[in-house]
Amino acid sequence: MLAALNFVLAGNIYVPPLMVSEGSSCADIGYASGGPDASRLTQRQIEVLRLVCRGQSNKEIGRALGLSEKTVKAHVTAIFKALHVVNRTQAAAAAQEAGVI
Repeated sequence: MLAALNFVLAGNIYVPPLMVSEGSSCADIGYASGGPDASRLTQRQIEVLRLVCRGQSNKEIGRALGLSEKTVKAHVTAIFKALHVVNRTQAAAAAQEAGVI
């Protein structure tokens, strides 16, 4: 348990061994190893990410950028995938780490 806690505190995502089937990797279950890959973001995704970092909702981001809420959600999902994160807080931290914001 202590090793798992230290692993998480080091910025990693812990997946219990029982949740990972033999022969699969973290990437297979929705997590990727390695750091954020901000170079994969489009200019529009960077604009969305900056507004996410300001704490704006998808609806607010859509209004600010002239996009539908559904389009914003698609951008946010792509951002999470590119940065290897699972929520907005992690995305903001990864964006700062990658120098995007």
